[in-house]
Amino acid sequence: MFIFNIGLLFICYMNATIKISIVLFYIISNTHTSICFAQNIESINKVENIKPTKNSTDVHIYDYEKIFTDEEITILSEIISKYKELTKNEILVATTHSIGNFSNIQEYATYLGSTYSNDVKNENVVTIVLSKKLKKIAIATSPIAQENLTDEISSEIIKKVIIPRIMEGDFFDGIKQGIYDIMKILNKE
Repeated sequence: MFIFNIGLLFICYMNATIKISIVLFYIISNTHTSICFAQNIESINKVENIKPTKNSTDVHIYDYEKIFTDEEITILSEIISKYKELTKNEILVATTHSIGNFSNIQEYATYLGSTYSNDVKNENVVTIVLSKKLKKIAIATSPIAQENLTDEISSEIIKKVIIPRIMEGDFFDGIKQGIYDIMKILNKE
């Protein structure tokens, strides 16, 4: 019951409903696992759920807008997985129709990155969130990643690498080249 009260206060603080608080209590009391807070916000706002399961921590692409083909998702996943093996750095890519109650896509990307970082227990995470519907993109970095990949550099990657390719209609190449540039920056190349 103590966990329920903490969860209820936390969620009420975030302007959620009591119904969601009950769902949170049910999940905590019956599974004894950590809860990705994004799930609670997203269930209210119809924003996609981006919580890796214990068996899918190698999932790095969450394409809820169906922007990428299966082959493109496989290619991006392989690039990110190989990079993770070499460096232990995590890169998460998410496409979404909605950012829910977040004030902007950067805030949403930061939140997803933080949540993902906690779930995979890695403090070096870069999150790319793209919304074709909202015509927005953001790169969020964990504090460790931000030592090399600053907000200014992330902004340059978005403006000079990703957006020009997206404007040509090639979302896959824009994200892929953005990932390569992020890897170079993180590797100090």
